[in-house]
Amino acid sequence: MKSLRLLAALLPLMVAPRPALCESPWETSVSLEAWAYGNHQTVEGNSPLNPGNTVLRVPQDPAVMDGRMNVRVRGTGTEWILQPRWLWQSSSTAADGGAVSDWSLRQAYGRWQATDRSTLTAGRQVLTWGPA
Repeated sequence: MKSLRLLAALLPLMVAPRPALCESPWETSVSLEAWAYGNHQTVEGNSPLNPGNTVLRVPQDPAVMDGRMNVRVRGTGTEWILQPRWLWQSSSTAADGGAVSDWSLRQAYGRWQATDRSTLTAGRQVLTWGPA
């Protein structure tokens, strides 16, 4: 629940327009995606193969929230990328229940273009190839 309050507190700061106090050599872009989905399902309590949902432990009323932010800061010859991700999952079963929240950094790296032909990149960068 703390994570949800933190995200709700930071959201207005990310979308609020910033006043131009002075010209800066840094260009900043921030985007946020938030996905929330859930469903309702009931479990038969008198099933001979899953009595009281103790064998299969089928989740009831699962819900998921996935927040992804992309931050990019560019300057002369440098670039910084930060992509944090927040995942919250909740479900209840007859045996246990509760919610799990997790933060992770999908990508966080800096790039410096030393010359026209050489670039130095350091940090965590996700490299993928092949058809999307």
